[in-house]
Amino acid sequence: MQEKSKIIMKWKLIPSDFLNGYEDELFSILQAKVEDGEITIARETKDVINASIERNQVQEKLNNFLISVSLVHRRVAFH
Repeated sequence: MQEKSKIIMKWKLIPSDFLNGYEDELFSILQAKVEDGEITIARETKDVINASIERNQVQEKLNNFLISVSLVHRRVAFH
C-alpha cells in the first residue's frame, strides 16, 4: 500500500480582514481555510508529489485570486 503524501501551505494576510466576504469563493477555488488572517491549504494524495511544482501552481492561483479581490473589492488611493 502506497502512503499518502501531504503538503501544507500557509500565508498571512495583512490586514487580517482583507478577505472578509471572499472566504467561500477562495474555498471553492483552492479548498483553502481562512482563519484569523491566515490562509491554509492542505493537499493529500496517493501520487508522488513534486512539492515545488505543487507550491508554484497553488501560489499562482492564489496570486490571481488576491489580485482580482484587490481590484474589485479594495480601492486604494495612491499618493
